[in-house]
Amino acid sequence: MLNFLKVAFGPGPNPERQLSTDSFTSSTESLDIRVGKPPHARAVHIPQCALRACTTLRQQCGQGSTIINADPIVFEVILEYLDGNGLFGKMRPYGQNPLEQLVGGSDQMLKLVKAWHLAEMLNLPHLQNKLIDTFRVLYAGLLKSRIRMPLCPEPFVYLRNHMSYHTKVEKFLVDFYAGLARFGEDFRAEEFQAIPKDIAQHLRHRRAYLVKQGRYGDRIARGDSDFNVSKSDDTQRTMLQVSPSLVPPTESILVRPSSRRAFSASTLPSMRPRSPIPPSSPRLHGQQNSQNRGHRTRLSLPSITNVTGHPEIFVPRGLIHTLQSTQGANPRPKQPDSSPVMTSPSNRAPFMDSSPSRYRRQSQMMADDSSSDDGSVYDLFFENLPALNISQQHPIKANKK
Repeated sequence: MLNFLKVAFGPGPNPERQLSTDSFTSSTESLDIRVGKPPHARAVHIPQCALRACTTLRQQCGQGSTIINADPIVFEVILEYLDGNGLFGKMRPYGQNPLEQLVGGSDQMLKLVKAWHLAEMLNLPHLQNKLIDTFRVLYAGLLKSRIRMPLCPEPFVYLRNHMSYHTKVEKFLVDFYAGLARFGEDFRAEEFQAIPKDIAQHLRHRRAYLVKQGRYGDRIARGDSDFNVSKSDDTQRTMLQVSPSLVPPTESILVRPSSRRAFSASTLPSMRPRSPIPPSSPRLHGQQNSQNRGHRTRLSLPSITNVTGHPEIFVPRGLIHTLQSTQGANPRPKQPDSSPVMTSPSNRAPFMDSSPSRYRRQSQMMADDSSSDDGSVYDLFFENLPALNISQQHPIKANKK
């Protein structure tokens, strides 16, 4: 009964918590990104467990994106830590610590501040504290052996350029170098040439204090929580710089046919060519280059030839149907233009046939037909002929006799 009343009249679900749960369940795929400043960026694969352990990576990174303000080597170590210890790190305290890969080499303190900065951008305070604990173990080993580490200015310069002043990791560096320097001579002036003046002053004062107090004043050796970060500190001052996926040059040249048809010269005046070139498309039926011919079409007439002897003429389009019904002319498509050929003028008129012998045979046949005595020929014109008188008929009869 109490559960029913709690569900019925209690507060609704928290939308922020529901959103984070949805994003947690939806981000099940891994990502392939690039880390570093171009063109020296490096390809990095983000596994699924690392994405589940870090909300910032899920929200800001996409497939093929590039993280500019991160070191690729340090980033891979952080991913290995998130992949193996992001969710169940507290359940496996005796497992191997992937962050130990940052320890070693002359730039180990620089890798510490880069990893601490990356953990701040990823909003992972437990990772920042884990980094401090990892290098606390290194400090204890060097302090036991009384090994003095050379003062390196690069970590301090990196923090001032990428973060802010007097951060907790900067205080850790001051105690780290000052605590190892108390068993030997004081810092030389040459060691402070590339270090900011305020940090150099803190190093001198801290070393002098540790020389007097000894182990009791060493905060790193005591394991104090002065360098640990909590969510209430709200020290996040930098953001992860992620650039979207960059299209390769070969893919940017290719354009889909549908998108290419969407552009036109009328809508995009800036894309018009300065000197338009006529398209080299084939000529259409009836298309003419000369302006003198106008809108005319080439026809083939058997009974009419041009000056070159070919039965082709140009007529207006309005007379095409009339000539086709009377002469049976068919429009003939114009042949593609070729190189001009000089022809000699013809010795015959345009209406004459191309063969002289054929013309003589036709003339002879027409003469024979006109001299025929068939009566049907005279019957055609009988009504139009005037009446013949007798005086005109007698000479004909006399000649016959």
